[in-house]
Amino acid sequence: MIERIAWILLLNILFFAKTLTYKYSSDDIPSSRRPHSTPRWKHWLHVIEGYEKTWMQLDHALTMLFHALTCVFIYTGFGANDISFLAAMLFAFNPANNQGSVWISGRSYVLPALGMTMAMTFPYLALFPLLGATYFNAGFATPVILLFSSMPKAIVAFCLAFCWVFHWKRFKLNVGRKIKKEAFAADRKIHWRKLVLMVKTFGFYTIHALIPIKTLLPFLPSKCCWLYDCPCHDHEGSVLLDRTFSHRTNFRCTPNRH
Repeated sequence: MIERIAWILLLNILFFAKTLTYKYSSDDIPSSRRPHSTPRWKHWLHVIEGYEKTWMQLDHALTMLFHALTCVFIYTGFGANDISFLAAMLFAFNPANNQGSVWISGRSYVLPALGMTMAMTFPYLALFPLLGATYFNAGFATPVILLFSSMPKAIVAFCLAFCWVFHWKRFKLNVGRKIKKEAFAADRKIHWRKLVLMVKTFGFYTIHALIPIKTLLPFLPSKCCWLYDCPCHDHEGSVLLDRTFSHRTNFRCTPNRH
């Protein structure tokens, strides 16, 4: 287990080391000009959440660290097995995650994910990481999906109820400010049809970030073609050609009617 965690951390360091040479993006510049909060602990709290900045290398290093820790807790939170290890490795460099792995001001995305995976790893201490996850608007309602995980349902329900009551005033205030800042009047209105867009967007990123089907194709067992008249198998399911090669050609499988 320790060896695999080390591999996950090493992969993240090697893959994202170049970001330490990057400058701030256009969205990072305004927050980099904010005066530092006082006392000092409040400033560092704002630095962690991406609201304030220190200097570019440290901010990018923190972003890389939080993303790497999220990958580690994906591995441990989903059972510390072969499948969760593969999922963590794929999640590490999936381009759909660049808001959390590269974008400094995207901490409101990576930190809720980190809190949720920590809660899955330590279910009986879940209240503390979930308090951190629901602190952000993006993570306020998202932990509901933990009810469908292997975590004890009573613990999840208690933690969510406590976190929502604790953060409700802040969440309501932030949503109100967000609506007032919208440039178009139509965007300021809350309508039930917008739930369709939210579900589609959430579903899209969930499928492509957490379940990268196309990425996993080379790892699928050869039995996936046994029900098809595929050039790589005969009618009894014996392998005739290399399966991965056949999938990279223009051959088309048709349903087996035998």
